[in-house]
Amino acid sequence: MKYTLVNGWTKAKMKAAIQKYNNGTQARYTSVYSSACAYQTPDGNRCAIGCFLPDEHPALHYSGRAGNLMSTYSDINLPITDVFMAESFQDVHDKDMFRDLDPSSPQLHQALFNWIDNNVIDPENE
Repeated sequence: MKYTLVNGWTKAKMKAAIQKYNNGTQARYTSVYSSACAYQTPDGNRCAIGCFLPDEHPALHYSGRAGNLMSTYSDINLPITDVFMAESFQDVHDKDMFRDLDPSSPQLHQALFNWIDNNVIDPENE
C-alpha cells in the first residue's frame, strides 16, 4: 500500500528537505549517560521526521517516537499523517547505525529516498 502525501508536500519537496536538514548521518544526541536519536541535534542535524519540522518549532527538541510527536504537536504539517507510515519512515533513519557494517548498503539519504519512492505517491500523480 502506498501513502498519498498531504499538506502540500511532494516527493521532491521531501527529498529537498532531507538534503537541506540532514548531513547524511544519523541525528543522535549524546550525553554522559546515553545516546539517542534526536529530531534535531545541537549542531543542527535532523533525523528523518525532523527534516519536515518547521525551523524553531518546539517539536525539534521532543524526545519520543514519531507517532507520539505527531499527537503532541498536531499543528505540524507533516507530509505523512499516518502514524504507521511516519514511524516506518523514521525507522529507516534509526537503523542507519547498522549501515556501516555493510558497505553494500545504501547511504542514509539514498535509503530515505528509496523509502519515499517505494512508499508514497505525489498528490498530483493519483
